[in-house]
Amino acid sequence: MINKPATTLPSRRDSELKVCDKMCDQCLYSKNKIVTDVRKDQILYQLEQVNDYFICHKASMVNERVMCRGYYEANKKTSLLIILGSQLKLLFFVDVVEIMRNAIHKSRHLQKIQAALKAQQREKRTRVRRNDAQ
Repeated sequence: MINKPATTLPSRRDSELKVCDKMCDQCLYSKNKIVTDVRKDQILYQLEQVNDYFICHKASMVNERVMCRGYYEANKKTSLLIILGSQLKLLFFVDVVEIMRNAIHKSRHLQKIQAALKAQQREKRTRVRRNDAQ
């Protein structure tokens, strides 16, 4: 019998740092940002206080942690996280639009599964009622 460790190490995928492959049209670092300059400064200050990075708001809409490309560009020479991630080859540049498409596809698939489960539950309740009525 093989003894398994009490805890498992995170997979490489868990250690990856995803970064947007390009700035979006509403990037915090663009002229078209969706917040004021004051709010931008507040956000960045708060992130600095907790040693975190700015997550692309489009990726966050589908519960993905993907570093904003503007944040990456502004901090790639000073952020220890970015420097180490780069040196350890843990930075991966991803297409946020593709991530959103995949999330929508998964969501639709889950909705279909949930609908099928509900239909099975209704069918089971109907059978139980019929058996009780007999």
